[in-house]
Amino acid sequence: MGKPSLVTLILLFTFAIGACASQPKPVAYGITVISASIPAEKAPGVKWDKPEKDEGFLSGACKAATIAGAALAGSAGKDDVAKVGIGIASLLSPVCDKLEKKADPSAPLPDPYVEIFSEDYKIIIPPQGNTVSPVWEQTVEIPYKKKLVLRVHIFDNDGKTGEAIGSGSFEPGKKFDAPFEVDCGSARITLLVNPKYPEPGKGEGKTEGQSPSQEEK
Repeated sequence: MGKPSLVTLILLFTFAIGACASQPKPVAYGITVISASIPAEKAPGVKWDKPEKDEGFLSGACKAATIAGAALAGSAGKDDVAKVGIGIASLLSPVCDKLEKKADPSAPLPDPYVEIFSEDYKIIIPPQGNTVSPVWEQTVEIPYKKKLVLRVHIFDNDGKTGEAIGSGSFEPGKKFDAPFEVDCGSARITLLVNPKYPEPGKGEGKTEGQSPSQEEK
């Protein structure tokens, strides 16, 4: 087979340029945080959640108060007392559950959550409890920006500021079609990117509510 002629090369080049020009820029990226894998231990021989020395006592006291509140809530013919009991039980129950988990040596795993952010955005994916294999399947949307780089951090929720597990970064403009992993040091996060294109007839432009600082640079 002979070499293609100059005319053929020019036609192919023109067709390629036209195909690229006809593809609109996305207006946003839909980013699905699928799951993560985290080491079973923070370090060799070191568990993620080490109970504090007073957590066992607090857990017991909290449970006792919750039981007392439930007993008051069941007081027949004493509406005001019952309301107080219901209030005590509902207020203390989630606190007691958290204390009991932290005081239980059989539940030493992290409560991981994820943060995705750029210079314009910060989005938090809520924690999954007591697991090194969290699954979220949660999608967030971030407006398109040329050469956008997103940072992704994974933390262990300790009820205060969160303890860092690892971090990494990715370019959503280069990650389409299939799930991919972001290396966050000791942890790995699986993501999927779906670009959002303008609806036919509406053209390109900034998404609703996008500030000037978030427009394409």
